[in-house]
Amino acid sequence: MRLFFSFLILLATAQTTIAQQAGDMWGFGSDPSQIEPSSGPQNHLANCLANPTDHEACTMAGSARTDGGLESAVRGGLEVVTIVVPRKPKTARRKKAAKKKPAIRVVKRVATPIAGKPKTSPPSLPVVDFTIAFDYDSAALKNGEQAKLTQLATALKHPINKDNRFAIIGHTDAKGKASYNCALSRRRAATVTNSLAGQGVPRASLMTFGAGEHILRNAADPRSAQNRRVGLARLTKQGAAVISQIARLCAD
Repeated sequence: MRLFFSFLILLATAQTTIAQQAGDMWGFGSDPSQIEPSSGPQNHLANCLANPTDHEACTMAGSARTDGGLESAVRGGLEVVTIVVPRKPKTARRKKAAKKKPAIRVVKRVATPIAGKPKTSPPSLPVVDFTIAFDYDSAALKNGEQAKLTQLATALKHPINKDNRFAIIGHTDAKGKASYNCALSRRRAATVTNSLAGQGVPRASLMTFGAGEHILRNAADPRSAQNRRVGLARLTKQGAAVISQIARLCAD
């Protein structure tokens, strides 16, 4: 029995070490709630990307203001959500199913602090979601959508984000085959990444992922346009576990 408990302790230590190494490998930063708002020229979107738990900055970023907020033509196109990876299932049947695809889901649509949560809470990641319209069954942007990416590039080049790295996560609705949607989400995320890099955002600060149809914003209506979006998440050690699971979704 003593050997069994010793094994469990070693296993838990190894899992913690792996998560920390993943964070170091991807260059994850500190807890977003530790980020101080920029003291320079105000850009609410830049502050929201640096710290999605800053409710005021994210609310202002989604407004029609011109000082770093999105333009009136794209009002309502920004939403902060929290992505959660549920704890591993206990039953043998569910464990077998969980090996296929991580059960990642959106649980909140508000910016809430990650710091101070109980240690038993599942891994979570605040993500700034943008509703970006693409041509049907295509990775080409619809007319007028470039304005969003111009605002986004300006925010990413702001001094507050100088040393930050971001995950660009592409999503689709649940119409069509899952494998096809995975490929489409990767292409759409790549379109956004290429546009941002073309506007001066360091490509090395951006990591592109495709989540396909696996993380629905509107689970009640899997085919809703709300599910066709691109999310940005600042890479942090606290979010390493979630990013690792997102990377698995369309790995096959």
